[in-house]
Amino acid sequence: MQTFPSNADLLVKPKPVPPPEIVTSEAAADAHDIALEQWAEEGWRQVGRICRWAKARGADVSCPDA
Repeated sequence: MQTFPSNADLLVKPKPVPPPEIVTSEAAADAHDIALEQWAEEGWRQVGRICRWAKARGADVSCPDA
């Protein structure tokens, strides 16, 4: 039986750093926005997995669906 959430879910992924080109390039700004959005969505999926892990072990929490 697993005692803790998966190692992958306990890793903190760094926030994407905007490149200097976002000041002069709309494409670079768009690419950064996409990377930031993907980073955030994955972070919330990670929180959901940890929440469901805790709930399965008796925590009184409401979690998002998988």
